Amino acid sequence: MFDAPPANPQSVGDVIGRGFRLLRQHIPLMVREQIVPCIIMATGHSLFQFAVTYGLKNPKDLPMLGAGLLAILLGTLTVVLGFWFLTIKLFAFVRLACGLAVNFEEAKQAALKRKWNILGFYLLTSMIICAAIVFWLIVMVLPVIAFSKVPAIAVSGMLIGLAGLIVSAGLISVYYGLTNAALAIEEDRWLTLIKRASALVTNDLGRACGFAILLSVIVSVLSYTLSLPIVALAVFELFRSGFPANHADPTTAMPFYLLVLSQFWQAMINMFLLPISFMSGGLFYRDLKIRQEGLDVVQRIKQLTAVGARQ
Repeated sequence: MFDAPPANPQSVGDVIGRGFRLLRQHIPLMVREQIVPCIIMATGHSLFQFAVTYGLKNPKDLPMLGAGLLAILLGTLTVVLGFWFLTIKLFAFVRLACGLAVNFEEAKQAALKRKWNILGFYLLTSMIICAAIVFWLIVMVLPVIAFSKVPAIAVSGMLIGLAGLIVSAGLISVYYGLTNAALAIEEDRWLTLIKRASALVTNDLGRACGFAILLSVIVSVLSYTLSLPIVALAVFELFRSGFPANHADPTTAMPFYLLVLSQFWQAMINMFLLPISFMSGGLFYRDLKIRQEGLDVVQRIKQLTAVGARQ
């Protein structure tokens, strides 16, 4: 279904460019497979947005507050459900991009077999992210509390904590993205894959960071550009409603239809940008294996062995 991936090492630009080409060549398949989970996620986001914007406005109104909290819970569960289905589809696209499946159904079934490994990795990653955020927030806050009368030390501590948070977020993103690709491609358990992917990234950290930065910049620029129609409509609604003269909160100045429309518009954007990110990540992980483990040589030996066995 997909063209066979290159057997030789590729540049970062070539890897990302191939992700874009695969999307362009298979847009009908990707839209068809992603549309349902994306609609589910957009519905959950809309429910969550409605609850936060309108259901929690008056904490003294207990019935409305209870309904708002229930809507937040339902919205969150709906988003998680849609994200789960979408993740399986995206993993299937990665397998197709890396030449590991003949068709989408085969790739999806292989991804489904990895569901518990995917879940375990995502839970571990969530805990690591939360721990990193808490740690660096403590580093930022402690100097302010302990040295409130010495502004230079307090500010220096805050800057150190902020820099640590930014660097940690970047490194976690790099290692997360490549381990995510390993989960889609490999068949080992997720703890083993974390070690393998970490070793591949660490051995070529500069190139991995360059790939992550370039991909993030391209995806961000495209996302912001494609979001401009909704931004323009939001600005129009704000001024039409008399904001800021008649509203203290910009969310109350926008009609609910616009909040819902923005979620579904973002879902449409994600149907194009997420496959690019996942497939590019899978192709880059494969490229690291070619460079560091001789994956291309191993595959040729297997092919020769298979031919010899048939003869």
